[in-house]
Amino acid sequence: VRSFGNSPLLDNSLQSIGQLVADRLPPALFDALREVAKKVAPAIPAVLIVSVEPYVPWELAWMETPLDASRPAYLGAQALVGRWMRDGEATTPPATTGTRAPQRPATHPVTQLAIHHMAVMAGWYRAESGLRSLPQAEAEAKTLAALYQAVPLAASPQAIKQLLSATLENGFEVVGGVEAVHFAGHGDFDPTQPDSSALFLNDGTPLKSMLFRSAKYGGEHQPLIFLNACMIGVGGELLGDMGGFPGNCLRGGFGGVLGALWEIDDTVAHDIALEFWRRALPAPPAKPESVGAILRDLRAKYVADATPAPVSTYLAYVYYGHPRL
Repeated sequence: VRSFGNSPLLDNSLQSIGQLVADRLPPALFDALREVAKKVAPAIPAVLIVSVEPYVPWELAWMETPLDASRPAYLGAQALVGRWMRDGEATTPPATTGTRAPQRPATHPVTQLAIHHMAVMAGWYRAESGLRSLPQAEAEAKTLAALYQAVPLAASPQAIKQLLSATLENGFEVVGGVEAVHFAGHGDFDPTQPDSSALFLNDGTPLKSMLFRSAKYGGEHQPLIFLNACMIGVGGELLGDMGGFPGNCLRGGFGGVLGALWEIDDTVAHDIALEFWRRALPAPPAKPESVGAILRDLRAKYVADATPAPVSTYLAYVYYGHPRL
């Protein structure tokens, strides 16, 4: 994507990747998906991909015969798609107090989530950080904080510690843990490093994904976290266990993780974030929509023949969680 980001060949690149991924799936899967689509119409079929591998972009699987010809033929734009990681060998050890610790991640992803409190964090990058400022990310965070009376967090070590330890305060109220988290800022991925993904704090300090493994969530409290930063959705592996932000967040007890697989456009990412939350957490009497349904519609905004090049950001997001959450 970086190589062809501003080229008309970007669509050829993404289609080629999609065809390669589709070739690794049994044809019977697509036949079954079409059968299910006919049975549940006009509802949209949901696909939950349960896997021990964190690398393949299954959402990009190309459907030669799409369910809806008016949408891009990628699996993630055709069906409601979610992922879940399962590792049969590594399990959460029991607590030393004699009570059993909650399994992290749970065997099955949560299908509903009541949001009482949201935390919103954005990177306010100044020249001394060595990173370019992100005005759209700042505006994104301000809007979400105002819409949902969210807990505003600076991108600082102190705020991260409060988030992970579930000791947050909002004004005069101690809220402890939250049920939704949104981060807007810079992210990076370095495949030469063992813990290869990082978010960047206000001062330019990289925040490695493994820290999220220490989060105090799980069991009855499994928040949804949206990391709106470049390449943070890339999975990983560390000491034979799930890694990257998806794996480490799930090991920390988060019930859903949303992030991008490649570099994203700031303005488009801002618009995607606001549409996502407004549809997931609408003002009454509107009813919330599932994560999978929202992402399916966002991916459908990808236009293959756009000039000078398609906007790949619409296809960038990967979601770990139940598609009908």
